[in-house]
Amino acid sequence: MVQLLEGLSDLTLGLEVCEHALDRRPGLAACHFLANYLTLHFHSQVSPARRRHIHDLHLGSKVLLTLPPGARQDYFPLLSEPLLMLEQLLMNLKVPPNYCCYCCYCCYCIVNKNIKRNM
Repeated sequence: MVQLLEGLSDLTLGLEVCEHALDRRPGLAACHFLANYLTLHFHSQVSPARRRHIHDLHLGSKVLLTLPPGARQDYFPLLSEPLLMLEQLLMNLKVPPNYCCYCCYCCYCIVNKNIKRNM
């Protein structure tokens, strides 16, 4: 996939393809890849609002990828709302004890990013 995207001569086309694919929510692994690729390669070409949305999808996909495969589908609709996803995981007691530290770290990253954005 990376070779195909990097092989495009028109960077704008690559950006459009990635954004369109990401908006279709093709699946967890693909969403994670696309959000990461957009962040690394097109950070300055997207609006701040779009950048936040892509960042949220990237964080949400990271959280889901740490869950057991059987639990992922229940929380996939919350992919673009990582704080809500973490809240639901904690409230539903779906988070094993060793996962709590990672959840707290994700919350810290999200909240810290929101504080910096609003300054």
